[in-house]
Amino acid sequence: MSETTETIPAALRDWSVSWPTYSPVDVTPPELLPAALAQEVPGWAEAAATPTDVQDWAERQAAALVPYELDGRGWPLHPQGRTGRTGRNLGKWGENAAADPIVVAGAGDQRRGYC
Repeated sequence: MSETTETIPAALRDWSVSWPTYSPVDVTPPELLPAALAQEVPGWAEAAATPTDVQDWAERQAAALVPYELDGRGWPLHPQGRTGRTGRNLGKWGENAAADPIVVAGAGDQRRGYC
């Protein structure tokens, strides 16, 4: 797995633009590859080894905070276009919504923020 990706030219980012030679880097970590998932599914991940193993795409898309489409293979497309990356490096296929709470305490010069 490569940690770097190519820079995508702005004119080629949109999925509607044809780019037959587009070859994104797979960023899937070893523990989420199909062979590893067949042995053990990490507690933070779903068992679906590929997007074709996901049975509830319509529900996931309907509940998404940021709308996204699936490509011709049934794989989720990044809503902002090509990124130079492919694969899964989060717990589930599709959107993985998260929130980071921030607590602010004090006033004036004593005001502090905590994450």
